Amino acid sequence: MLHQNVDLYICEHCRLVFYDEEECLEHEKTHSPHFDGSTNEDIAKELDALGANACSFRVGDCVMGMTVHSFKNLMSVAARALRGGADNAGKE
Repeated sequence: MLHQNVDLYICEHCRLVFYDEEECLEHEKTHSPHFDGSTNEDIAKELDALGANACSFRVGDCVMGMTVHSFKNLMSVAARALRGGADNAGKE
């Protein structure tokens, strides 16, 4: 009788299965983007997306200790500030 062990590596974020540990580790990095080299527009788009999806991040009626409405507003104002400079923040 032949017996063989196979190691499986599973992404902690999306549960995708890999047979190679390094490949799995590289894939997991795609779930944790870094914004060091991003443009202001790229960051503004991410902030807009956070605001648009605030209800997905809520616990009760709060996101990070503030109401969902306040969180959405904060993300919107921050995105506008990046797009048009700090003087434009909070203005439509």
